[in-house]
Amino acid sequence: MYQSFCASIELMMSSASNNNHSGGNFTVEGNDVPSATEYSKYRQAKALDDIIRATQHLTERERQAVFQLAQNPHMFCPDIRPTPTNNNTLPNLGSNPNATNVMQGVVARLSGFSDRDKVKYHGLIENMGGSFKHELGADHHISHLIISPEEVHASAAYSFLKRKIDDDHVSQVEKEWATRVKIVTPEWVLACWTSNQHVEETQYLAVPPSNSLETHIQSSPNPSMTTTTSIDPTTPSPMTTDTSQLDKVLR
Repeated sequence: MYQSFCASIELMMSSASNNNHSGGNFTVEGNDVPSATEYSKYRQAKALDDIIRATQHLTERERQAVFQLAQNPHMFCPDIRPTPTNNNTLPNLGSNPNATNVMQGVVARLSGFSDRDKVKYHGLIENMGGSFKHELGADHHISHLIISPEEVHASAAYSFLKRKIDDDHVSQVEKEWATRVKIVTPEWVLACWTSNQHVEETQYLAVPPSNSLETHIQSSPNPSMTTTTSIDPTTPSPMTTDTSQLDKVLR
């Protein structure tokens, strides 16, 4: 069909070149020559066919480009690799079959992260057996608030937990829950990932012990608000994240 159209068009164009037309309409002799209406339909069909082929070509190129990008192990070179606390894009760390139960029971809430980094940290937490919440409230209790130290005072999630303790109208159960939430830095997640174990949170506190919610509730003048939760003075001092391990993971 397509080839017959092409042959007809060639015949029509050669006839038209002999000035056998008038008033802008084709008046070509011969039964095998298509009319102007047929020629218009041919042009439309060919244009549609070209669009379809071009779309298929671009779609295939996009698919190949995405695949090659995903397979490129040098996507983030050491010079431009972001740190876990500067809220830049965190490289995709893949999966770690050895850490599937490391965060069993952990329910995390991230605060102060870009949407892209949230997705990647959520992936790490879920891969280690934990879960996460997008909201806080009576039906959205968490065990860990993950936040950079410089973002603490601007964090709505941290302010929410603090209000739980300050508000006299909040139940004792809610106050104790807010007190038990561990506020840690993103390095804690990466440390658990690289070591394949649940690392002690006190080594990665985002809030110094003197400013923590545990200390805040213990200093409350109302004895009914006092909790026995405290930080063990024998706990080792905070240690710096092993950057050599992180570099290996982020490659």
